[in-house]
Amino acid sequence: MSAPARPPAAPDASILSATSTGNSSRSTLPFPGRSRSLFPRADFGERPAHGALANQQTVDGFRGRGLVNSFLDGDKSRGTLTSPEFEVDHGYLSFLIGGGGHVGETCMNLLVDGRVVRTATGDNTERLKWKSWDVRELRGKKATLEIVDRHSSGWGHINVDHILLADAPARPASEPALWADFGPDFYAAVSWSDVPKRDSRRLWIGWMSNWTYANDVPTSPWRSGMSLPRGLGLRNSADGIRLVQKPARELKKLRGRHDAFKGGTFEEANAWLKARAIQGDTLEFVLEFDASTEGNQGVKLFKGVGEETIVGVDRNRGWVYVDRTRSGNVTFHPRFSGAHTATLAAPHNRLKLHIFVDACAIEVFVNDGERVLTDLAFPSGNSRAMELFGTEKGARISALDVWSLKSSWNKFAQHLETTVPTE
Repeated sequence: MSAPARPPAAPDASILSATSTGNSSRSTLPFPGRSRSLFPRADFGERPAHGALANQQTVDGFRGRGLVNSFLDGDKSRGTLTSPEFEVDHGYLSFLIGGGGHVGETCMNLLVDGRVVRTATGDNTERLKWKSWDVRELRGKKATLEIVDRHSSGWGHINVDHILLADAPARPASEPALWADFGPDFYAAVSWSDVPKRDSRRLWIGWMSNWTYANDVPTSPWRSGMSLPRGLGLRNSADGIRLVQKPARELKKLRGRHDAFKGGTFEEANAWLKARAIQGDTLEFVLEFDASTEGNQGVKLFKGVGEETIVGVDRNRGWVYVDRTRSGNVTFHPRFSGAHTATLAAPHNRLKLHIFVDACAIEVFVNDGERVLTDLAFPSGNSRAMELFGTEKGARISALDVWSLKSSWNKFAQHLETTVPTE
């Protein structure tokens, strides 16, 4: 049975209206506080939209009679709407957003000193939904908001309304479904039912594939496999209680040689990797970035001639990603190639990536499991190099620990030989 619906609320809100005329949502705002007109000119049309535009599906979820809607000439229209500068005077910025889910292309950005510090997209639906940013670390700073439409194909538009600052995040009337894994290759997870009570953990494992291309992956004699077993937990966050996942602790038994880099520049770290000849397709490593690091940083895996799979962090856009566009064999299905992203709650804080690399699989655990991405990749046999990268001059790595991994299959085969009766 589902929980009863609750009314949306944002206590003591300072309202930043996404529209600015008498048709704006300000006329029927139910929340106390002072209202400020945010966008003096609607660049996506002469006036705020009143809902769906010509040839658009039904648009709902906005408040009052107006909203920003970039579907002016259909998905082909593009543009940017920028607010005047305002002061961040509360701890949370909440808003209603719908339309396309194209990261960096159909989005609303929060800029401080001209730099994107928060970003959000729609979810490929015309229904506007509440999203919130924790901006407590930005309190007292001057900021601007930017509503962006840079996409000209499917879901190439953005809808925004009812932007407000408050001391708590706005909450929806019903709880949305949340992703357990932001990669494409974690499906149909099942948990163990016979974990001893003294252990008390909840463990699960997922099918590492995707029905979109599961029957076409270029492997033989088997197709697909399973993810690593993961321990589940709950953690309080700015958005409420959230699921976290960590690699099962028993996986530490597979660790072989350990190498540790104690911190330095990316150039120093890459020289360290080369000196120790660290590469391969069965690795575990923990990579930590300084809180002050900006720009785009990460690691290139399965690197060879014309091939690489990138695990990266875009601090300015606020997400972590796996890009397998040039990961090796990507032609066996038209929807295999591409990048997959997960937003970060605090992208400018110290960041930790715990990554497992297997022959054709990558599992990324971000900040002790607050985000997880699972991706398949099919590199050439000689694409096994590893390289760190950072776009900002002087960017530094806090620490890097690397382990080679022993095969679990050999141990499993030995276990079967000793436990399975013979006829």
